[in-house]
Parts: sequence; C-alpha cells; structure tokens
Amino acid sequence: MIQSVERAAAILAALGSGTPRLGVTEIAERVGLAKPTVHGLLRALVAHDLVAQDPASGKYSLGAGVLQLGNAYLDGSELRARSLLWA
Repeated sequence: MIQSVERAAAILAALGSGTPRLGVTEIAERVGLAKPTVHGLLRALVAHDLVAQDPASGKYSLGAGVLQLGNAYLDGSELRARSLLWA
C-alpha cells in the first residue's frame, strides 16, 4: 500500500471520529505520526478541501470536499435512488 495515502486516510478517520476540531498535536497522537508529518499531510488535505482549518483556533476539521465525496457515493447508491422515488 502507499504509505502517504494510508497516513492521510488515518488523519481523515481521526477527524471524523466525533471530536469536532483537533490540533496537530492531537491528530499526531491519535494516528501515531510525528507532528511535522501530520502538518504536511494536513496542508495537502486542506489544499484539496478535504480538511478545513479554523482561522481562530488553528484546529482542523473535515472539509467540504468530504461532503462532496459522500454525496457522490450516495448518488451512485441504488438504495438512495429507490428511496427518492418514494419520498
């Protein structure tokens, strides 16, 4: 597997774990990576709108790009298509 993709996926999973916003140190501790590594991955994820940074606190949360991916998944779901007919 590709290490950087696995690490980015782990960061996204940590951000989606229920805590609304996390700092670099919190994320690094949760995923078991060094803070500089996490920071670099977060910058890449922010550039692709998969992660957003709160300007006031500097903490990170899932970004709008994750919602777009989720909607794309749901659009391809047969269950969703059938349920929309009944709604």
